[in-house]
Amino acid sequence: MPAPRARSLAGVAVVATVALAAGCGGGSDSEPPSPAEFRNEANAVCREARMTLADITMPSNPDEFVTSLEMALPLQEELIDDLRDVDAPEELTERYSDALALLSEQRSLGQQALDDIEGGGDPVAVITTLGPEIQRNEERLDEVALELGLVDCAGGEPAVGSA
Repeated sequence: MPAPRARSLAGVAVVATVALAAGCGGGSDSEPPSPAEFRNEANAVCREARMTLADITMPSNPDEFVTSLEMALPLQEELIDDLRDVDAPEELTERYSDALALLSEQRSLGQQALDDIEGGGDPVAVITTLGPEIQRNEERLDEVALELGLVDCAGGEPAVGSA
């Protein structure tokens, strides 16, 4: 039965909000932070996002996909905005920019899923169709987060609701 897999893939859309909290540094005229300062600040943003996401219940059936996505997508957008305000040291800026692009792509996939379902698409079919791309993107996000030393931003599922 595809429902458990679809539920897992729908959860990826929620989890992706914190799968990698990396983005490009905000525009600041001050001295760039050290790598340690950057990691501390970005990891703090991720920890805060994880705590907020813990209030979202993972979908347990297809009827709950829309609600979960409607709750997660604004949080993901807020995370992206918050991470744009985190300056990266010069040596990490390019990878940090790559990460933000991946996180934005992940958000777009979640929005596409929401739009497709709200447009009448079968929730299980939509999530099953987008799932492989969402998973590949999440894996790349995790990879980049770990390369950047953003351990609080990579992988693992946060304690989300009462799945």
